[in-house]
Amino acid sequence: MEETTLLIRFTNTKAVELNQFTLSLNALALQYESFLKENYPSSYTGEERKLYIRKVDQGSIIVELAGMILPLIQDANTIIEFFNYIKCSIEFFLGKINSTKNYSNADLNQFNSFLNPIACDQGATMYCSTKSGDIVNNTYNISYLDSNVAQNRINKMLESRFQEKQVDTTFYEKMCFQWAITSFKQNKKVIDKIIIDNISRKPLKVLFINESDKISATTNNLAFPENNWQDLIYVADVEVCCTAGHLRAYKIMKLYTEETFVTEDVDDYSL
Repeated sequence: MEETTLLIRFTNTKAVELNQFTLSLNALALQYESFLKENYPSSYTGEERKLYIRKVDQGSIIVELAGMILPLIQDANTIIEFFNYIKCSIEFFLGKINSTKNYSNADLNQFNSFLNPIACDQGATMYCSTKSGDIVNNTYNISYLDSNVAQNRINKMLESRFQEKQVDTTFYEKMCFQWAITSFKQNKKVIDKIIIDNISRKPLKVLFINESDKISATTNNLAFPENNWQDLIYVADVEVCCTAGHLRAYKIMKLYTEETFVTEDVDDYSL
Protein backbone atom coordinates (compact mmCIF):
# COMPACT_ATOMS: atom_id res chain seq x y z
CA MET A 1 0.00 0.00 0.00
CA GLU A 2 1.29 3.46 -0.97
CA GLU A 3 2.04 5.81 1.90
CA THR A 4 -0.44 8.71 2.12
CA THR A 5 1.06 12.06 2.99
CA LEU A 6 -0.17 15.61 3.53
CA LEU A 7 1.13 18.33 1.21
CA ILE A 8 1.22 21.95 2.36
CA ARG A 9 2.23 24.44 -0.33
CA PHE A 10 2.59 28.19 0.24
CA THR A 11 2.69 30.56 -2.71
CA ASN A 12 3.94 33.81 -1.28
CA THR A 13 4.81 37.27 -2.65
CA LYS A 14 7.11 38.27 0.19
CA ALA A 15 9.54 36.43 2.41
CA VAL A 16 7.97 34.28 5.12
CA GLU A 17 9.39 34.78 8.60
CA LEU A 18 10.97 31.52 9.72
CA ASN A 19 9.49 31.66 13.22
CA GLN A 20 6.02 32.34 11.82
CA PHE A 21 6.29 29.45 9.38
CA THR A 22 7.57 27.13 12.11
CA LEU A 23 4.70 28.09 14.42
CA SER A 24 2.24 27.39 11.60
CA LEU A 25 3.56 23.86 11.02
CA ASN A 26 3.82 23.24 14.75
CA ALA A 27 0.15 24.25 15.18
CA LEU A 28 -0.77 21.82 12.40
CA ALA A 29 1.18 19.04 14.16
CA LEU A 30 -0.59 19.77 17.46
CA GLN A 31 -3.95 19.61 15.70
CA TYR A 32 -2.98 16.24 14.18
CA GLU A 33 -2.13 14.93 17.63
CA SER A 34 -5.43 16.22 19.09
CA PHE A 35 -7.33 14.77 16.13
CA LEU A 36 -5.92 11.30 16.74
CA LYS A 37 -6.48 11.51 20.50
CA GLU A 38 -10.12 12.42 19.97
CA ASN A 39 -10.92 9.99 17.15
CA TYR A 40 -8.51 7.11 17.87
CA PRO A 41 -7.92 7.33 21.64
CA SER A 42 -6.42 3.86 22.01
CA SER A 43 -4.93 3.18 18.56
CA TYR A 44 -1.87 5.43 18.55
CA THR A 45 1.02 5.92 20.98
CA GLY A 46 2.60 9.30 21.63
CA GLU A 47 5.19 8.85 18.87
CA GLU A 48 2.55 7.64 16.43
CA ARG A 49 0.52 10.83 16.95
CA LYS A 50 3.28 13.02 15.51
CA LEU A 51 3.65 14.42 12.00
CA TYR A 52 7.02 14.04 10.29
CA ILE A 53 8.50 16.09 7.44
CA ARG A 54 9.11 13.78 4.47
CA LYS A 55 10.35 16.38 2.00
CA VAL A 56 10.76 20.13 1.42
CA ASP A 57 10.77 21.23 -2.26
CA GLN A 58 12.08 24.36 -3.96
CA GLY A 59 10.03 27.09 -5.60
CA SER A 60 6.96 27.75 -3.53
CA ILE A 61 7.33 26.49 0.02
CA ILE A 62 6.20 22.88 -0.30
CA VAL A 63 6.27 20.63 2.74
CA GLU A 64 5.29 16.97 2.61
CA LEU A 65 4.15 15.64 5.97
CA ALA A 66 3.52 12.05 7.03
CA GLY A 67 2.30 10.23 10.08
CA MET A 68 3.86 7.15 11.61
CA ILE A 69 3.30 4.19 9.27
CA LEU A 70 1.32 1.44 10.98
CA PRO A 71 0.74 -2.10 9.72
CA LEU A 72 -3.06 -1.82 9.86
CA ILE A 73 -4.87 -1.19 6.57
CA GLN A 74 -7.55 0.85 8.35
CA ASP A 75 -4.93 3.39 9.39
CA ALA A 76 -4.14 4.32 5.77
CA ASN A 77 -7.02 6.85 5.70
CA THR A 78 -5.92 8.76 8.81
CA ILE A 79 -4.14 11.49 6.84
CA ILE A 80 -7.14 11.88 4.51
CA GLU A 81 -9.49 12.11 7.50
CA PHE A 82 -7.22 14.73 9.05
CA PHE A 83 -7.18 16.67 5.77
CA ASN A 84 -11.00 16.66 5.79
CA TYR A 85 -10.99 17.81 9.41
CA ILE A 86 -8.74 20.78 8.55
CA LYS A 87 -10.91 21.64 5.54
CA CYS A 88 -14.18 21.45 7.47
CA SER A 89 -12.72 23.48 10.34
CA ILE A 90 -11.63 26.29 8.01
CA GLU A 91 -15.04 26.20 6.32
CA PHE A 92 -16.64 26.50 9.75
CA PHE A 93 -14.44 29.48 10.67
CA LEU A 94 -15.43 31.05 7.35
CA GLY A 95 -19.09 30.68 8.34
CA LYS A 96 -19.86 28.41 5.38
CA ILE A 97 -20.86 25.29 7.34
CA ASN A 98 -21.97 24.32 10.83
CA SER A 99 -19.88 22.12 13.10
CA THR A 100 -20.69 19.82 16.00
CA LYS A 101 -17.13 19.97 17.28
CA ASN A 102 -16.53 21.93 20.45
CA TYR A 103 -13.30 23.76 19.61
CA SER A 104 -11.19 24.41 22.69
CA ASN A 105 -9.24 27.63 23.17
CA ALA A 106 -6.10 25.65 22.28
CA ASP A 107 -7.74 24.53 19.02
CA LEU A 108 -8.69 28.11 18.14
CA ASN A 109 -5.22 29.47 18.89
CA GLN A 110 -3.58 26.69 16.88
CA PHE A 111 -5.75 27.34 13.82
CA ASN A 112 -4.93 31.03 14.20
CA SER A 113 -1.21 30.22 14.08
CA PHE A 114 -1.65 27.81 11.19
CA LEU A 115 -3.29 30.51 9.05
CA ASN A 116 -0.94 33.32 10.02
CA PRO A 117 1.65 33.04 7.22
CA ILE A 118 -1.10 33.50 4.59
CA ALA A 119 -2.94 36.20 6.54
CA CYS A 120 0.22 38.35 6.57
CA ASP A 121 0.80 38.31 2.80
CA GLN A 122 -1.85 39.81 0.48
CA GLY A 123 -0.77 37.70 -2.45
CA ALA A 124 -0.38 34.43 -0.56
CA THR A 125 -2.36 31.21 -0.95
CA MET A 126 -2.05 27.91 0.88
CA TYR A 127 -2.78 24.66 -0.94
CA CYS A 128 -3.50 21.61 1.21
CA SER A 129 -3.58 18.22 -0.49
CA THR A 130 -3.21 14.53 0.16
CA LYS A 131 -0.76 12.43 -1.83
CA SER A 132 -0.66 8.67 -2.36
CA GLY A 133 2.44 7.64 -4.25
CA ASP A 134 2.65 10.12 -7.12
CA ILE A 135 -1.06 10.91 -7.16
CA VAL A 136 -2.22 14.19 -5.54
CA ASN A 137 -5.84 14.32 -4.40
CA ASN A 138 -8.28 16.43 -2.37
CA THR A 139 -6.68 19.83 -2.88
CA TYR A 140 -8.13 22.63 -0.73
CA ASN A 141 -7.07 26.25 -1.28
CA ILE A 142 -6.96 28.91 1.44
CA SER A 143 -6.51 32.47 0.16
CA TYR A 144 -5.26 35.58 1.92
CA LEU A 145 -8.86 36.83 2.18
CA ASP A 146 -10.13 33.51 3.54
CA SER A 147 -7.40 33.35 6.16
CA ASN A 148 -8.24 36.84 7.41
CA VAL A 149 -11.98 36.12 7.56
CA ALA A 150 -11.30 32.88 9.45
CA GLN A 151 -8.88 34.55 11.85
CA ASN A 152 -11.37 37.34 12.56
CA ARG A 153 -14.04 34.82 13.49
CA ILE A 154 -11.59 32.83 15.61
CA ASN A 155 -10.56 35.98 17.46
CA LYS A 156 -14.21 36.90 18.08
CA MET A 157 -14.85 33.44 19.51
CA LEU A 158 -11.85 33.77 21.83
CA GLU A 159 -12.88 37.28 22.88
CA SER A 160 -16.44 36.12 23.60
CA ARG A 161 -15.16 33.30 25.80
CA PHE A 162 -12.85 35.68 27.63
CA GLN A 163 -15.72 38.05 28.37
CA GLU A 164 -17.90 35.20 29.63
CA LYS A 165 -15.19 34.28 32.12
CA GLN A 166 -15.06 37.80 33.52
CA VAL A 167 -16.69 37.66 36.94
CA ASP A 168 -18.80 40.54 38.22
CA THR A 169 -19.48 40.67 41.96
CA THR A 170 -22.09 42.50 44.00
CA PHE A 171 -21.92 42.77 47.78
CA TYR A 172 -24.99 42.44 50.06
CA GLU A 173 -25.03 42.93 53.83
CA LYS A 174 -26.98 40.67 56.18
CA MET A 175 -28.88 38.49 53.75
CA CYS A 176 -30.90 35.48 54.92
CA PHE A 177 -30.09 32.14 53.36
CA GLN A 178 -31.09 28.52 53.78
CA TRP A 179 -29.59 25.29 52.57
CA ALA A 180 -30.94 23.73 49.37
CA ILE A 181 -28.39 20.96 48.69
CA THR A 182 -25.66 19.75 51.04
CA SER A 183 -23.18 16.88 51.05
CA PHE A 184 -20.12 17.52 53.18
CA LYS A 185 -18.24 14.32 52.50
CA GLN A 186 -14.81 13.51 51.12
CA ASN A 187 -14.67 12.94 47.35
CA LYS A 188 -18.22 14.26 47.10
CA LYS A 189 -19.84 14.87 43.72
CA VAL A 190 -22.73 16.97 45.04
CA ILE A 191 -22.22 20.74 44.86
CA ASP A 192 -23.40 22.51 48.02
CA LYS A 193 -26.05 25.13 47.24
CA ILE A 194 -28.06 27.71 49.14
CA ILE A 195 -31.10 29.88 48.40
CA ILE A 196 -31.27 33.61 49.09
CA ASP A 197 -34.88 34.58 48.40
CA ASN A 198 -34.15 38.31 48.19
CA ILE A 199 -31.76 37.66 45.29
CA SER A 200 -33.03 34.55 43.50
CA ARG A 201 -35.18 31.49 44.16
CA LYS A 202 -32.64 29.43 42.24
CA PRO A 203 -30.22 27.40 44.39
CA LEU A 204 -26.65 28.51 43.72
CA LYS A 205 -23.24 27.13 44.64
CA VAL A 206 -21.90 28.50 47.91
CA LEU A 207 -18.32 29.31 48.91
CA PHE A 208 -17.19 30.22 52.42
CA ILE A 209 -14.32 32.66 52.87
CA ASN A 210 -13.77 31.55 56.48
CA GLU A 211 -13.64 27.88 57.41
CA SER A 212 -15.05 28.69 60.87
CA ASP A 213 -18.19 30.15 59.24
CA LYS A 214 -18.60 27.02 57.15
CA ILE A 215 -18.36 24.84 60.26
CA SER A 216 -20.95 27.01 62.06
CA ALA A 217 -23.35 26.72 59.13
CA THR A 218 -22.93 22.95 58.82
CA THR A 219 -23.17 21.78 62.43
CA ASN A 220 -26.05 21.70 64.89
CA ASN A 221 -26.64 24.97 66.71
CA LEU A 222 -26.78 24.77 70.54
CA ALA A 223 -29.44 27.49 70.56
CA PHE A 224 -31.76 25.21 68.59
CA PRO A 225 -31.25 21.69 69.96
CA GLU A 226 -34.41 20.34 68.32
CA ASN A 227 -33.60 21.55 64.81
CA ASN A 228 -31.18 20.18 62.23
CA TRP A 229 -28.69 22.72 60.92
CA GLN A 230 -30.01 22.18 57.36
CA ASP A 231 -33.39 23.58 58.50
CA LEU A 232 -32.12 26.82 60.04
CA ILE A 233 -32.10 30.28 58.48
CA TYR A 234 -28.67 31.93 58.48
CA VAL A 235 -27.70 35.58 58.18
CA ALA A 236 -24.55 36.57 56.31
CA ASP A 237 -22.76 39.20 54.29
CA VAL A 238 -22.75 37.83 50.76
CA GLU A 239 -20.89 38.50 47.56
CA VAL A 240 -22.82 37.44 44.46
CA CYS A 241 -20.64 36.22 41.59
CA CYS A 242 -21.95 36.64 38.03
CA THR A 243 -20.55 35.77 34.61
CA ALA A 244 -22.02 37.08 31.38
CA GLY A 245 -24.89 38.60 33.38
CA HIS A 246 -25.92 35.29 34.98
CA LEU A 247 -25.85 34.46 38.69
CA ARG A 248 -23.25 31.75 39.30
CA ALA A 249 -22.38 31.50 43.00
CA TYR A 250 -22.67 33.04 46.45
CA LYS A 251 -19.56 33.82 48.43
CA ILE A 252 -20.18 34.00 52.21
CA MET A 253 -17.95 36.82 53.45
CA LYS A 254 -19.17 36.85 57.07
CA LEU A 255 -21.67 34.69 58.95
CA TYR A 256 -23.63 36.23 61.83
CA THR A 257 -23.93 33.08 63.92
CA GLU A 258 -25.78 34.79 66.77
CA GLU A 259 -28.53 35.89 64.38
CA THR A 260 -29.38 32.39 63.15
CA PHE A 261 -33.06 31.55 63.53
CA VAL A 262 -35.62 28.83 62.74
CA THR A 263 -38.11 28.93 59.90
CA GLU A 264 -41.08 29.35 62.26
CA ASP A 265 -39.64 32.67 63.45
CA VAL A 266 -39.29 34.18 60.00
CA ASP A 267 -42.44 36.36 60.30
CA ASP A 268 -41.10 37.94 63.47
CA TYR A 269 -37.56 38.50 62.22
CA SER A 270 -36.38 41.88 61.03
CA LEU A 271 -32.90 43.00 60.10
